[in-house]
Amino acid sequence: MLVSQLCFLLDLVSGALFASYSSLVFASLCSVVTASLSKTLVAGMIRAKNKRAKLRSRPALISTDTEIETMSRVLETEVPSLNAEGDESSTRVSPEPMEEFAAAETVQGTTKGHVGNRGIYKGIDLDKKTKSKKEKLFIYFMPGQKHFRPVGPNERSLNMWLAFCVRSVIGAPIHDYVTILPQYSEQLWSMATDYFQVSPDSPPKLKKIEDLNNTPPPEPLEVKKYKFRTHCFNEMRASYRKYRSRLHEKYKKYKTDEERMKHIPEGLSAEDWQQMLRLFASPEFQALSLKNANNRSNQKVIACTGPTPFAQTEYDMIDEETGKLPSASEVWMAQHSSLNANNERKWVDSSSEHYYHEIRRTEEEVMPVDETVNDNEDVLRVVFGARSGYVRGKGTGYKSTAKGVTTNNQNEKIEQLEAKIVHLNAKIADQDKHNLALTQRFEKLLEMVENERHESSSHSGQAKRVNKKRAGNKILSAKKKNRS
Repeated sequence: MLVSQLCFLLDLVSGALFASYSSLVFASLCSVVTASLSKTLVAGMIRAKNKRAKLRSRPALISTDTEIETMSRVLETEVPSLNAEGDESSTRVSPEPMEEFAAAETVQGTTKGHVGNRGIYKGIDLDKKTKSKKEKLFIYFMPGQKHFRPVGPNERSLNMWLAFCVRSVIGAPIHDYVTILPQYSEQLWSMATDYFQVSPDSPPKLKKIEDLNNTPPPEPLEVKKYKFRTHCFNEMRASYRKYRSRLHEKYKKYKTDEERMKHIPEGLSAEDWQQMLRLFASPEFQALSLKNANNRSNQKVIACTGPTPFAQTEYDMIDEETGKLPSASEVWMAQHSSLNANNERKWVDSSSEHYYHEIRRTEEEVMPVDETVNDNEDVLRVVFGARSGYVRGKGTGYKSTAKGVTTNNQNEKIEQLEAKIVHLNAKIADQDKHNLALTQRFEKLLEMVENERHESSSHSGQAKRVNKKRAGNKILSAKKKNRS
C-alpha cells in the first residue's frame, strides 16, 4: 500500500516536472522561431531595398551583418512573446535600438532621408505615373495673359523633370545658357514633352466651378501651349543656373584644386569638373559671384515656401466651392510665416511682417476709395512700387506691365521698334509694287495664249469646212459618172 502511494506521488511529481519542462521547451522554441523569422524578414527587406537601390544606380543603404542584427533586435521587440503562464505580452520598443537603426542607415556620413543625400533625380517615378510613356500627365495654367507658371498636382514633377533634362542633355554648366541653347533646344523640348502635355481644361479647382456654371474654359488651347513652352525653357534656364550655383558651393568647400579633384560631384566627369574649376577661378566669375553675394546679403524679405512657387501657393488657397481667390495679405502671410507648436504666428523676418501690415492697410483703406486699385496686383504695386514686367509678391512666371511707368531705356526700345516697323512697311510697299507688275505681265501672257488658241481653233474650223466641201464635190462627180 505504501509502495503504491509512493509510486502515485512520483507519478504526480514527474508529470508536473514534465509539464513545466514542456512549457519551458515550448517557450524557448517560440523565441528561437521568432528570432529566426525576424532575421529572415529583415534579410528579405534588405534584399528588396538593395535591389531598388541598384535599379536607381544608388548605393545600397544596408548590407552588413551588424546592421542586420540591429534591425532584427528592433523587430524582435515588436513581436509578442509568451510568458510562463502562456499569456501574450508585448514589449514596447525602447529608444536605444531605434537610435542604432538610424545610425545603421548612415551613408557617406549623412543619415538616410536627409534632403542633401537623396541622389540625382532621374524621373523613375514618371515611368510609373505614365505607364512607361503610354499616358501623359496634364499641366494646367491659370487663365489670363499674365499667368505663365503652371499649377496643379503635376507642377513639381514637371520642374524636377526639366532640371534633369538640362543636366542630362547639356551636362556641365560651363558655357552661358543663351549661347548654347540653339543647338539643344529641339532635344530639350522633345524630352520635356515625353511625359507631359497641356490640358485643354482649366485647373481642377476652376474646372469644378466651370462645370457648375456650364461655362467653357476662358482660354484657347493654343495659348496654353505657348505658355507651356515658355515656362519650360524659362525653368530650364533657372535650373541651369541653380546647377552652376550648387557646383560653386562645392568648389568653395575646399581650399585647393587637389582637394576638389578628390571630390568630383556626382554626374560630372573629371574633365568637366576641371573645366568648372577653371571657370570658378576666373576673375570674371569671381567678380560676378561677389556682386551676387552682396545682393543676397541685402535681401531683407525671405519666403518660407521652399520649392513651392508663389503661383502654386496662391492656387492651393483658392476656395473650391466658390472659386474665390485669396486676398493679397492672405497669400503674403502664407508665403512668409508659419504657425509654431503653440499655434502662434511666426514670421520669417521683421520686414515680412511689416509689409503684411502695409498690404492689409492698403486693402482696407486704399482699395475702397481708389478706383485704380482693383485686384491683388494693384495692391502689391501700391505697397512695393511699380516695376515693368514684375510684381513683387507674385513670383516668377507672372508677367505684368507697370502702369504709368516709362524709362529712357524703354523709350529707346520703343523708338527702335517703331523705326523697324517703318522700314518693314517700306519693304512691304516695294514688294507690293513688284507683285503688281508681275501680275500684270502674267495677265498679258494669259491673254496672248487665249488669242492664239482662238485663232488656231478658227483656222482648224475653216480647214474642216473646206475639206468637207471637197469631199462632197467628189461624191457628186462620182454619181454623175455612174449615171452616164
